[in-house]
Amino acid sequence: MMVQFRTARPEDIPAMVALSDRVFRKPHQTSMGQAYSLLFSNENAGNMLIAEEDGKIVTVVGLLPSEISIAGCTLRVLSMGSVCTDADYRGKDYAGTLVRMSIEKCEREGVHLLLVSGNRTLYRRNGCYEAGLIRHFTPTAEQARHAAENNNSSQAETVEYDEARDLESMLRLVHNEPVHYVRTKAQFARLIHGAAVFSNSAMNQHIALRRSNGEALAYVVYGLPGYDATRTPAVIEYAGSDQAVLELLRDVMERHQLEKLRVPVGGDKAAFGEALAAAGASVRCEPIPGTIRLTDLASVWRSLAPYIHERLGSETAGKLDCTRTADGQYRIAYGEETLALDARGALTLLFSGAPWAAGDALGPLLASLFPLPFVYTNNLNYV
Repeated sequence: MMVQFRTARPEDIPAMVALSDRVFRKPHQTSMGQAYSLLFSNENAGNMLIAEEDGKIVTVVGLLPSEISIAGCTLRVLSMGSVCTDADYRGKDYAGTLVRMSIEKCEREGVHLLLVSGNRTLYRRNGCYEAGLIRHFTPTAEQARHAAENNNSSQAETVEYDEARDLESMLRLVHNEPVHYVRTKAQFARLIHGAAVFSNSAMNQHIALRRSNGEALAYVVYGLPGYDATRTPAVIEYAGSDQAVLELLRDVMERHQLEKLRVPVGGDKAAFGEALAAAGASVRCEPIPGTIRLTDLASVWRSLAPYIHERLGSETAGKLDCTRTADGQYRIAYGEETLALDARGALTLLFSGAPWAAGDALGPLLASLFPLPFVYTNNLNYV
């Protein structure tokens, strides 16, 4: 039997969706092709990888390119998901071969980060690791009211999402956030329609906005239990002013009579998290969902140059250098002090902070730059 590992073509999409549905979906769940319409699209087919044996597609590795903005700097990312092999063809390392091809693609195309929606051994043995932290607050209805009601309360109304009225203003809110996925209006609409995250757990997606004088102040995307009432209602994405988001949480919980609501809070939302903590909301810290593979720290460093110069000043930033050595390691230098990092150490630096032994001068500089705030990867862009 002949196996071929190759880039997918538009005509392969129906068979890829069928395989993904067989592996991941139950009869009551939305088809992967509908939930992940950007991934399983004709225009994205050339980014996807498949294994084909005797003319049959038996393994799929879903790949979707996008960009993330962090403090005004752009990082190129490739999201990996919907990785599956037909049950009759497992144990042949077909998925492993395609994952390694994906890593080569990142190197070849200058992708900074591979974002994987899983933490299986398959990914770990290929240099994908958990990194960073996300805090998950779970306020009660009373705690949500307490967090929202202060002297800064806005005179706004909470309304349900209407695409014709709200999509453009929501996109502006997204792009005003210090950390966000870069989206076009068309992409945003398809991500909303797909409801990918909640389709996985058969929950129902909702969107609420806080509006005043015709302007959107904030929005939240949240899910409510469907057939499985034991699932905890959860927010997967929000943007806008902290106060308006807090008011939305209050109103959403009151409208649906929720006892609790899970809310992710990243490093760029410290004041928002403090408001929930002050109200008494329970909190749990977890790694950024999934795993991450760093392609080249030196390339990321160059892309972060505006951020580094703004934080340290041009004179100091000019003396701080990051290079990739011949053996694939990294060397960060400041004056006579140097720090050597392997790929995992470099990822840890970016999203968990500088190691304690980074040096008397170099250490404080790195501590002022890292950890970087990062997107919540289980948001609408989840693959």
